[in-house]
Amino acid sequence: MRNLIARIAVLLASVFVGTIAVVVAGAFLCLALYSFLASMMAPPLAGLAAAGGVLVLAMIIVIVANGAIGKSRANSWGGLENPWDAGVTLGSAAAGIFQAFASKKPRAAILTGLAVGFIAGLFPQLPNGNGKKAKKRE
Repeated sequence: MRNLIARIAVLLASVFVGTIAVVVAGAFLCLALYSFLASMMAPPLAGLAAAGGVLVLAMIIVIVANGAIGKSRANSWGGLENPWDAGVTLGSAAAGIFQAFASKKPRAAILTGLAVGFIAGLFPQLPNGNGKKAKKRE
C-alpha cells in the first residue's frame, strides 16, 4: 500500500512539474509571437493578434483533449459497470488508511474528521451515494 501511495505521489509531482514546464513554454511562445507581430504592426494590434492566436490554440487543445477523454471514458472503470462501484472500492481503501491513522493519532484524526465534515457541509448540493442530490435539511 505504501508503494502505491509513493507511486501516486511521484505521478502527481511529475504532472505538476510538467504542467509548470508547459505553462512557461506557452508564456515564452506568447512573448515571441507578440515580439514578432509588434515588429510588423502597432503594439496594441500585435497584442490582440497574439491573444487571438493563443485562444485558437487553446480551443484546439481543448477539442482534442475532449475527444481523447470521450474515447477513453468507456473503458476507464476497469470493468466495473457502475462508476459508484469504483467509488465504493476507493472509499473502502481510504477508510482502511484512515482507521490505521486514527489508531495511531486519535487527536489528528478528530481534527481531520471535523475538517472533512465542515468541507462536506459547505457543499450540500453534491450528490449522495445513489446519484441523487442530497436533501436540504430544514
